[in-house]
Amino acid sequence: MKQKDVLEKHNNKRRITMKKTKLFSILMLVVFVFITILFIPGCKNEAEQKVIKIGAILPLTGWSAEFGQHERAATEIAVKKLHESYPNWQIQLSVEDTESDVKNAINAFQKMLSTQKPGFILVESSSASLALGKLFDENKIIMLSISANPEVTQKAQFVFRNFPTAEEETEKVLEYALKKLNIKRIGLLYINNDYGLGYKNPFEKYAKELNGELVFTDSYSSETKDFKPVIQKLINSKAEAVYIVGYGSAMGLIIKQLREMNYTGTVLACSSVIYDDVLSISPGSVEGVIFTDIPYDVENGTGETKEFVQEYSKKMGKLPSPLAAMTYDGIMMIIKQLVAENGDPAKARESLLKKGEYEGINGKIGIPFSRDLKYQLIVKEVKGGKGIIIE
Repeated sequence: MKQKDVLEKHNNKRRITMKKTKLFSILMLVVFVFITILFIPGCKNEAEQKVIKIGAILPLTGWSAEFGQHERAATEIAVKKLHESYPNWQIQLSVEDTESDVKNAINAFQKMLSTQKPGFILVESSSASLALGKLFDENKIIMLSISANPEVTQKAQFVFRNFPTAEEETEKVLEYALKKLNIKRIGLLYINNDYGLGYKNPFEKYAKELNGELVFTDSYSSETKDFKPVIQKLINSKAEAVYIVGYGSAMGLIIKQLREMNYTGTVLACSSVIYDDVLSISPGSVEGVIFTDIPYDVENGTGETKEFVQEYSKKMGKLPSPLAAMTYDGIMMIIKQLVAENGDPAKARESLLKKGEYEGINGKIGIPFSRDLKYQLIVKEVKGGKGIIIE
């Protein structure tokens, strides 16, 4: 009996052990299933989520900081919108401040290249775009350039210039001045850098073609404070109108001192005349200045335009400038194409050129093989601190 009892006791113990083992196995299976349900979908989504790295090399400080601030805000709004539109794509934005210095723009590009390797970068200014163009080509990175100098796209193949060309602006303003206002004698005063120089040749060309007489031409430095000597030369030339090319406080000072010296001719200007850095110098002096601009309706837009205006106003505390609107359209256009081409910059470049146009908040934007994006231009006059359409 004792041996039988011992055997029975052993079998009972073995059955208990087997039950525990089976229970443990079931428990581990439940845990495994739970972990699988909890974590695998997230891993799957992360694996499916693709990345587009983009950059922005902008003057966030320094004398042209106003432009950079407009562009940064518009870029961030565009990226947010694209995140909502493409949940399977992660768009990583890196921003570098050039401090309005071309050398810093080059350093910023080298930094991005070594750390981020973006497929697309926004660049502000003609000087920075010209300095960086060949580097973008070598690395097959798309540049969206905010610049007026036509050489920007002529010297580099991966650059899309997202701003009316100096040729387009000068032709439009001269047609209005010489044909509608019947002006004959005209002068040109431009900032002495790549931006201003981009206007000189086309202005001279169209003045001649439209039978105008160019009686005065001069340049100036952005550091100049006293423009009275050059203004006196302009007055002595008996120019009936003067076209001012520039931006920022220097442009504001020129217009202010023109009024102070009682220049009686018509003052014409490039599109930057309507920005705060110019207007703030002497708001009253800028009244009556005639300039070219895109037909962007900031106050009566609908759909995505209205949404952009609301987002920008909330972010910046003011209405978006035409520059901000053009930046938004350019960012949206290129990133959408990068998504369509699985993040490949070379393929995105080619397909954009084949497409030929893009519908944005500024209406239809032409994409010619020159890569100079085509916006419709209109003529405005500064009235009450705003640009009012006159043609």
